[in-house]
Amino acid sequence: MTQTNQTNPKYTRELVIAKVKQFFPNESPDKILKILDAYRDNLAERDRVHMAVIKMSEGNVERLRECVDAAIFDFRDVVGAAEYEEDWLMRDPTIPNLNKSKK
Repeated sequence: MTQTNQTNPKYTRELVIAKVKQFFPNESPDKILKILDAYRDNLAERDRVHMAVIKMSEGNVERLRECVDAAIFDFRDVVGAAEYEEDWLMRDPTIPNLNKSKK
């Protein structure tokens, strides 16, 4: 399978920034974007991965860092958990850091 440099038009940097402001209203967007930008793999899917990380973080900065680390290890785990939540986690309970945190 060949990786292309085309990005998914559904996910944009502008959307990522809007979600950062929505999920982290009390944090500097630049601070959150810097954490997200630690993920540098698969640039064609970067914004999609960032959106998944934001969703899985549930607005918690420490959890954001954990999710970025998980994405660096294998972005598919984070994207799968975010986009296919219950089904994905039920099939693969070996990724406890991606299970929803208890509020």
